[in-house]
Amino acid sequence: LLDIRMTRINGLQLFHRIRRLSPKIKIKFISPLDVAEELTSILPDMKHDDIIKKPVERKHFISKINSALQEH
Repeated sequence: LLDIRMTRINGLQLFHRIRRLSPKIKIKFISPLDVAEELTSILPDMKHDDIIKKPVERKHFISKINSALQEH
């Protein structure tokens, strides 16, 4: 789970570093609503379901993480 806005390195930069090391690893983003649409255009393989939009309710967040864990 990567936040698009982090200190030192942003989530997109970290995403690309992780992909170089392990191309098949499942990555989800947490992102402000205004950035979510931009992410799917920058990363065509990224599904809307792979982005958790801020602000997020606790139940929704837990549900998304549980779904991701069950996929593996």
